[in-house]
Amino acid sequence: LSSALLDGYRDALDHSFSADNSALIGCYHAAKVLAIPLLRLYDPSDVWPFDLSVDHGYFDGVFDICFDWTLGKKRFQEQLDAEEKEEQNRKRGFDLKPILEACSAVAAGEEGQAEYKYLLPPSIDPPSGLTFPQYVLKRFTDLGLQGVALDLGRLCPSDLAAFVEEDERMADHRWIVRVRSSRYGSARDGLIDVVRDGSGGQTVSDRELTLSLAKLCNGLEASSSAGARKRKGQTVEDGLILVSVQRLLSEQGLRSSAVTTTSVDEERPLRPTELLNLVRAGVTASVRTDPETSIRLCLAGLAVAEVAGRGEEEESDGMATASQSVVRYAAPVWSLAIMSDADLWLSLADEYAAGASGELGIRDDFEAAVATTVLYGVVRGYIEGRQENDVEERSRSSKFDEHDGMATNDIAVGFYDNADIMTGVMDELRAASAANDGNAKALETVLCAAAGAVMG
Repeated sequence: LSSALLDGYRDALDHSFSADNSALIGCYHAAKVLAIPLLRLYDPSDVWPFDLSVDHGYFDGVFDICFDWTLGKKRFQEQLDAEEKEEQNRKRGFDLKPILEACSAVAAGEEGQAEYKYLLPPSIDPPSGLTFPQYVLKRFTDLGLQGVALDLGRLCPSDLAAFVEEDERMADHRWIVRVRSSRYGSARDGLIDVVRDGSGGQTVSDRELTLSLAKLCNGLEASSSAGARKRKGQTVEDGLILVSVQRLLSEQGLRSSAVTTTSVDEERPLRPTELLNLVRAGVTASVRTDPETSIRLCLAGLAVAEVAGRGEEEESDGMATASQSVVRYAAPVWSLAIMSDADLWLSLADEYAAGASGELGIRDDFEAAVATTVLYGVVRGYIEGRQENDVEERSRSSKFDEHDGMATNDIAVGFYDNADIMTGVMDELRAASAANDGNAKALETVLCAAAGAVMG
């Protein structure tokens, strides 16, 4: 009865001379929706329902039966031995792969298998307007099985490529399809978008993996200019720096109050402001007992300041200068280093104001006095780090055409060579009651002299 009903509608369509068969197509589809699920109730083997679904291009029936017998409720229904199972599967053929391969062949201009005639393009699912490959990808995504969609999509790559770009639920997976087609630049951009959007509730471990993959893609990408690759590479490196700082802070027992996990790998990635708050807490706690830890934490804070400043410049399309964008990040870190030995710096400022004048910075006893301070260690570490980065940068740049857009978004956060950052530092010290109108100029001079002692 089901076969006769559906055959009747198909014959009517095949012999219709009407320019608009939409009403007949709607009735034909409604008959499929009625007959085939009903037939499945009477044929637990699903052989007849599947054959009818294929013969009449009923996408729902083909998908549901294949899904049930491969991934769904009927997967383990029968306990057959290996030989029986192989024979049964051969008879049933409940497999989407050969159908998708046939659809892909037709899309490529080849001849498709006659048995799948009503599933092949240009046949579509009337309610959705999708071709069979598009329909399958959507259904698996509806079920939350994006991995299965990506796997089956290998058989219909053009449909998969279009689907992942159009469906926002596949946003986190676009890079996979792009890598398959050797579009490494687009894959890198997709991975960076995953990090920026924070989609999927990423953990620290997830973000580190995502950025590491983006770094690999950036290294393989060769279609864009060297300057573009370098800028994208810096964005990736900045993300990895933030992850490294969060790991360092966690090792020191500094974690967000909202953290409920036992491992930093399972924490959510923290924003720069959150990381700097933990740096402040760590330096405050360790300054009297472990100056070396305070130095490491301050250096980590300056690294965060550089990343945050670079990020804000990109968001403002260059409208903000380096000083404007990093003062509020870098100045508090420098003030932490200074306040770790506040008594010494205030004493030296008083000495300078009393008549030490310009000789203060070149006196042997001055360098000896400041060499053990947290600030001295931070300045030294910061300068050495920038020198190492400069060497690496020259090495990388020598491989590229110097005229190929290689300008970098370099952010310097030293208080000793940036007047705006120095002003921010003094504002922080005033807020901490360590500086005032009477000693501010002398204190500023002493701090710059200390930086000069580090630089020799």
